[in-house]
This record gives sequence, C-alpha cells and structure tokens, in this order.
Amino acid sequence: MFVGHYSVAFAAKSEQNRIPLWVLFIAVQFLDYIWATLVLLGIEKLRVIKGFTAGSMLDSYYHPYSHSLVGALIWSAFAALVYKKFWQAKASNWAALIVGLAVFSHWILDFIAHPRDLAIYDNKWKVGLGLWNYRGLEFGLEVALLAGGIVLYLAWNATRSCRARRCLIARLPWASGFSTRSLSLWPTCLRRARRRESWTIIRGRNADTI
Repeated sequence: MFVGHYSVAFAAKSEQNRIPLWVLFIAVQFLDYIWATLVLLGIEKLRVIKGFTAGSMLDSYYHPYSHSLVGALIWSAFAALVYKKFWQAKASNWAALIVGLAVFSHWILDFIAHPRDLAIYDNKWKVGLGLWNYRGLEFGLEVALLAGGIVLYLAWNATRSCRARRCLIARLPWASGFSTRSLSLWPTCLRRARRRESWTIIRGRNADTI
C-alpha cells in the first residue's frame, strides 16, 4: 500500500478535531519513517527481489520494530501522547486518539496489501493478505481509497465551511434586506441619472446658442 495510506489522513481531518492535515499525513506514514530509519541503521532488513510480488520488488523480511502488530500499537500510542503533549493547548483527548488511530491504520492497510511478512510479535507469526500479488486489484483499491478520503475531506471541511460563511452573512443585520432594498432603489437612481444627463445636454445647447 502506497498512496492509499493518505486516504485515512483526508478522511480523519475535520473542523471539529482541528488536527492539521500535515500532522495526519505524517501519522499515516509514521511507521514507514521508523522503518526507513531502522533499515538505514542496519537494525531492520530489506532486500530487493525482482518479481517478489506483482506490486513491489521490496522484500522487507525483518521489520519487527516498525511493522509488527505489537510494534505498531506501541508507536501509535507514542504518537498520540506526543501530539497531546505538544498541542496540549489545542488538542483534545479525542484528537490525540485520532492521531494514534491514523498511525495504526498504516498497519491495517499493510496487512491487506503485504504478503505474509507482518509479524504479530518480534519476528514471529507473520500475516498478510498479499494483495500486492494482484497489481490491478491493488492499484484499483488504492485509487478508490484515496478518492473516498478526498470526498470525505471535502464533505467534512469545504462544504461545512461554505455553509458557515453563508449562515454568517445571513445573520448580519443588513443582509436580509440588502437585495430587496438595492432593487427598489435602482429605478430611482436610474431616473436621477437620466435627468442629470438631460440637464447637461440642455445647458450645452444654450451655451452654443449664446
């Protein structure tokens, strides 16, 4: 699973929880950031095998600290606590929980896509549904997840924001009668403008006669 992870970030963002979208982007890929760091440090192991699966050549055969079920739960709790600590003036317990769940969603989606290389604990009892073995199906699922997440993001944020602006304008004291008053005054203004124009033409003719 690649871009499909970001669907959770889009879907989780709302005006109620006030979690920045960039925080959710980091959260849904947080396990991969840990994984990449540990691979570079030589703690977790990765090899490239051509044709390993239809969707990926990466065989991450040893990643118990970043991608085991127990490890994912620990990192999710850690992320929630860190978010609560650094955003304590703004973050509610519910928002911190959402951040933690966004981190854990990475493991859930990887469980769907990965072959049997996700350990439950340490490097044992490995699981994975192996959707990467079906490239078209896996790609279609990622696109559908991302599109669904964006739709939910627009529903939770853009649509409600527009409604809030319309309600605010409607509550202004002058808003309710603005359009009707403007339309009623328009003919009067037009007649005055025509009178001024006629008077200017008459004065110009009299000046020419003199």
